[in-house]
Amino acid sequence: MFRRSQDATLLGTVVLALLPLTARAQPCPGQGSLGFSLTSAEPPAPGRRLTFLLQGTPSAPLTIAADLGPGPVVRPRVGTICLDLGPRLRVIANGIKSGTPRLGADGQFTLVLEIPARAALGGRTAYLQAFARDALAPNGIAISPRVDLNLDRAVTETFATTAFRDEVATTADWLGDGLASGRFEPPRTVNFSPTDTLFLLPQPLVTEGCRFQMLYLPGDLGTAPGESIVGLSWGPRSNFVFASTYSGISLLLGHFRAEASGLRFRFDNNFDRPPTRVFSGDYATTSSLSADWFPWPQFTTDFEHDGSSGVVLEVNVPQGASTFQLFRSRSTAPLPRRRLYGNPGEAIGTTGELTAYHMRFSVARLRAIAQSRFFDTGFDDPDYLPLAIRAAAAPAGTEIVAEVEGAEDANRDGVPDPGTLTGFRSDPDEIDGSRLVRFRLRLKANAATGDVPRVTSASIPFR
Repeated sequence: MFRRSQDATLLGTVVLALLPLTARAQPCPGQGSLGFSLTSAEPPAPGRRLTFLLQGTPSAPLTIAADLGPGPVVRPRVGTICLDLGPRLRVIANGIKSGTPRLGADGQFTLVLEIPARAALGGRTAYLQAFARDALAPNGIAISPRVDLNLDRAVTETFATTAFRDEVATTADWLGDGLASGRFEPPRTVNFSPTDTLFLLPQPLVTEGCRFQMLYLPGDLGTAPGESIVGLSWGPRSNFVFASTYSGISLLLGHFRAEASGLRFRFDNNFDRPPTRVFSGDYATTSSLSADWFPWPQFTTDFEHDGSSGVVLEVNVPQGASTFQLFRSRSTAPLPRRRLYGNPGEAIGTTGELTAYHMRFSVARLRAIAQSRFFDTGFDDPDYLPLAIRAAAAPAGTEIVAEVEGAEDANRDGVPDPGTLTGFRSDPDEIDGSRLVRFRLRLKANAATGDVPRVTSASIPFR
């Protein structure tokens, strides 16, 4: 149940009983020199991972225990222990008996403690105390001051069943096996290849540099919600590519701020929300006489498309390249503007028209949703605290984003009252006062490796 990592951190799980507590005021200063303090910034709650710091005699064997009763119990040849020492006692580690764990050579030890994600633990108090061998302490045993953990209430989900799974919104693997897992589908390609009008159009890869935007409509992309654009390739005119290096370029992708006339001349006004910078750096092209498609630089991050908006590609190219490139394209009318370009670094474009460049989109499904049904907190004015999400796996390049939504329930039927949904929020303070609450986990896979994150529990603490 317990293991000690190489950095002298103890990871333990305390199984707390469900019996009610009787509060008793009992000062517990301990004896000898052994400090024991909670260092976690977030308050204790079911599902929360807590960190403690113990300080005492260097290299001394260490015992740590937890109880649901505060004692005190006087033990001859030991001292006063401020725990009940009854059937609800849990010994987290017993170094005094086994020899490990021990305080470090610097006299410090870090304890990481996971509170089980069980709603029934909310509103209770757990008591912790530590003991260490110390020749200078009474009876040769140093006893720390007692640490009292007042656990906030919480609604919790361990994914052991599918009872609270939102069947419509959930796209992640939530199968009732104790995990909510992300999904990954390998990249596929979508070619946008309109009839070529054979004009010689070199922007944005020109020697004098360029700030360039191209609008692609939803039908050009073929993406669905949860899918991301993970790469792009352009179509060289006559399949010719000339060797050159374009230094310090950047590629941005963003959702289009819809406008009947197409792209506006002020570049920044064409994004509905802040765009994603998918590449920044040098771009080298190699000579080729048969390049049906030629890749833009490899993305450093993906662009998640909402599946319904147009997408604006912005390419910024400084001055100084040795030669230009020509792009396959279709150019037919002044409006609506789908191509816009101007001088490098300028805020406003100089030229724009209905021109669409051929483009190959590399699209992958990286994101999945694990969304719960509404939980009833049982309180009319709860004050929500930061979520506690426990991951079984969070490989490099993956992401877990947690959000909550609240609603009112005046008639207590467990169904949100019409018009009271708060919308999903990343800050739980924004849904304070909502009796009903649910969570949404956005699970993102690693586009390069296909690794996915996995979550074992989600808790929403409140007061």
